[in-house]
Amino acid sequence: MTVQDLDQMTAFFVGLGLEIEGRTFVEGNFIYIVTAIPNSRSEMVMLKTPEWGRR
Repeated sequence: MTVQDLDQMTAFFVGLGLEIEGRTFVEGNFIYIVTAIPNSRSEMVMLKTPEWGRR
């Protein structure tokens, strides 16, 4: 999902109980294929449910 304020949305989902798995920037061919914007760079946050790592 694309959001205007990544920090605010991350806090919202963490408040619902999800956990942050990682945060990084993505760029290059993959992000170009996804956005069709040349030379773009995006920041992303990976979230997981608390039970995901305990199986």
